[in-house]
This record gives sequence, C-alpha cells and structure tokens, in this order.
Amino acid sequence: MTAVDLTGSTILVTGVTGQVAAPLAVSLARQATVIGAARFSNPTKRTELEAAGVSCVTIDLEKGEVTDLPGDIDYVLNFAVAKTNDWDRDLDAHAGGVLSLMEQVADVSGVLGGGYVALPVLLYAHDTGVPVVGTIARLGRSVFVTRQRGSTVRERDTMQGLLAGGDNLILFPEGTSSDGSRVLPFRSSFFSVAQSEARPIIQPVSVVYDRLGGLPAGRANRPVFAWYGDMDIASHSWRLARFSGLRVTVLLHAPMDPARFPDRKMLSHAVWRTVADGAATLRQNRPARPLEVAEAPGVDSMGAGNEAFA
Repeated sequence: MTAVDLTGSTILVTGVTGQVAAPLAVSLARQATVIGAARFSNPTKRTELEAAGVSCVTIDLEKGEVTDLPGDIDYVLNFAVAKTNDWDRDLDAHAGGVLSLMEQVADVSGVLGGGYVALPVLLYAHDTGVPVVGTIARLGRSVFVTRQRGSTVRERDTMQGLLAGGDNLILFPEGTSSDGSRVLPFRSSFFSVAQSEARPIIQPVSVVYDRLGGLPAGRANRPVFAWYGDMDIASHSWRLARFSGLRVTVLLHAPMDPARFPDRKMLSHAVWRTVADGAATLRQNRPARPLEVAEAPGVDSMGAGNEAFA
C-alpha cells in the first residue's frame, strides 16, 4: 500500500464551489495544477478560487455539458452535488453526470467520487459540530438524534413524518462509527419507527470498502477509509485522497416487511444479521449475493407498505 504523490500532477475537482471541495482544491493547488469545475452561478466563488491558484472551467453535469474540460487530467475528485429534493432527477443527474464526466476524461489515473444525492439520513446531534459534515447534513435534511430519553418521542415523530410524506430514510443503526472490521450490534430503539403506522419497507444494505491500490483491502488498511474515534476529518480526507485504486461495494439485500417480526428487538437483530453476513462475505473478497432476512420464528409474512427504510 503506497500513497500517490500528487506533486506536479493535474487534478480535476468538480463541484469545486462546495464547502468540502473548495478548501481541498485550494490546498492541492499549492503542489499541483488544479482545475476547478462547477456551474459557477456565483461569480464571486470563481474569482476567489482563481485568486487562490485554481483554474476554473464551467460545466453542468446534469446537462452533460463537460466538453470544455481539458484532456490532460491525471486525477478526478468528484464532489458535484445533485440536490433538488426530486429523487429521480437527482439520481439521474448524479449517475448520468458521472458517466458524461468519465467519457470526457477516460484516460485519468484515478477517480475519487464524493458527490451525493439528497436523501434524509439519521445522524447524531454531536455531528452538527463537525466542520463541513454538519453543514452538509443539515442541507440534506438529515434527522439528528440525541439518544436522550426525553427526546425519543419527538425524534421518532420526525422520522415518521418523513416516511409518511413519501420520503426514504437512510439509517445507520449501529449508533456509532468503527474501523469497519465488523458490523456492530444494531440499536433496537431505532426500529420503533419501522413498526409505526407509516408501515415502511426495510431494505438492509451492506457497505464495504474492499479495494485499495487495486488490491483487496485487509484489516490493517481499513482506517484509511474509516473515520472514527478522535480522527480529524480534514486530515483524514486529505490522506484518503492521496490513495488510488479505491473501491466500495454496496450490496442491496432483499426488501422486507417489518410486520413479520413481533417486536423491534427481533427485527433489529434479524436486519443486523443480514447486513453483517453480507459485509463479512465482501470483506473476505468472496462472491456476494443479496440475502433474504430470516423469518421470525412463528410469525407469518404480512402485506407490505410503500416507503423504503434502510
């Protein structure tokens, strides 16, 4: 495992006006040629970046307008954001935009994808104080929880309101972060919303960062990806950006109806087992397939709802 020396290289940073991409582009411009690409609806942002040594190019990934990009690019850091609160439009803009971008710069040595689409995520209240992360989370309509007994009902009602309004909700029920070497037990309290009148469908998802330098990532490599403990996010992001050949595999398991389970503890354990088994297979670099959530003993399947809860 070796870090890539970016000195003297040409780096394309898309979404360069964003709160993550802008300071990163300015920092990289001290040692490399940085091309900052965005729509630049705010001319002041472009002026500030150019003053800091970033060469700016106007593109629009949603429309596929990328032909003004130069052809001699070594690395791409994609921080373009699709956020209209229209899921289909944002997903199409994100996926289609990346495709247009990679067709234009097909000969690059490495790509880091950092863009996202707008989808509410459940986060902890202390994340609001983390530089950049808190701001992005608020813009994405994330739901912040405190894990305090007195706020449980209010936070549950907020999540139920999102689901009842037709939103999907991403939930990380481990309730904390780790080095990624295993899936921690799920907190059953998070699953109370899954057994509410909103009747959401749950889709378990296993996510594993499994390649580094183009080779299988082992336990010793996982801190390169994982942000946990007292790590500083700025230095961690910079260290991560210096590596090439990174890959994340997302395994979508079979959707299931939470009504199959008599209580949230059995539900949370069954979902945890599915996510953990899928992640273990991916970490072992074995062929993985979507798994079915095991039936609860003595409980029959029931009808399904419409919203998704993962």
